[in-house]
Amino acid sequence: MPSERALLTAFFRSVDTGDVVALPPGDRLDQSEGHDEARAEAARRGIERPHWLFWHSQAAAAFDADGQLTGPLRINWGGDHARVAEVLSRLPEPFEVTSHGPDGVFEITSRAVADRAAEPFPDVTDTPAVKARVALITARPAEERTEAEWAWLNEVMVGGDVAAQGSVVRWLVDPDRLTDAALEALLARWPQIYSAAPKDVLVWRFLTALHRRGHPALEDVVATSVRRRGWTFQSGVAHFLAELGDPARLPTLYQLALTPGRSAHTPGNAAALDGWLRIRADSEGRELRDVAAEALADPAFDAAARRRLQRVVDRGW
Repeated sequence: MPSERALLTAFFRSVDTGDVVALPPGDRLDQSEGHDEARAEAARRGIERPHWLFWHSQAAAAFDADGQLTGPLRINWGGDHARVAEVLSRLPEPFEVTSHGPDGVFEITSRAVADRAAEPFPDVTDTPAVKARVALITARPAEERTEAEWAWLNEVMVGGDVAAQGSVVRWLVDPDRLTDAALEALLARWPQIYSAAPKDVLVWRFLTALHRRGHPALEDVVATSVRRRGWTFQSGVAHFLAELGDPARLPTLYQLALTPGRSAHTPGNAAALDGWLRIRADSEGRELRDVAAEALADPAFDAAARRRLQRVVDRGW
């Protein structure tokens, strides 16, 4: 049976005619790129008053790895709202469309999502099935997840492979819903688990959970995160230490703040630099811009960091 992504792609192709431009899935990053692409296509076809609709790659996160919807798919549009609404009203089963008015987007949902959510939980060793179910569960806010779902997510952490553990770690540490057994499983190979997690998942909330619990492993995890290369670890530990606000952590934040920038506009670890400045200012009773001005005299900071420091001097924040 075709996936819901395939069904929607086929539907878009079927309505991509006349005065309607229905863009197929592509690599457009955001709505601006989508609108530009649609206008260019309308001009190419010679459509004087076009109406268009599309989804972009950020919205495509609503699909799981199998192409099934886990939540609403945001559809951007242009032209006449009523015309686009009429086109989307022809969606086949199991889809429904919701309009958020002429100033908002349309959202496509699937009635099959509820059916999939009611199915038995997959075996935690079936990693593709685990990832699909995790996407389905986490499409809803944390407060709407059932105790059975939380229990199963913990079972994945205890008994799943590293890839499966990487798919659930974000959701178990923020908010902290780790069972004792799941925490021990995470501690056993947390660097590998975080390396397997999506690239935007940082160790930040894992460290927060350890700190909140008063866990003796905290300092070892902090030290290891500082030593390990990669945004997941070094930005994550910087965010944690900055949030902690402890002046005793200033040397570590300073060390992280010296990370070379990836470009002249992007400090190597902005979270560390900003945290170091703020904690110094707070603990020394000084203005943030004064601490930044003093830091500009430190030759250890590279051009990217100095650019950020100068901005603090100029703006005061």
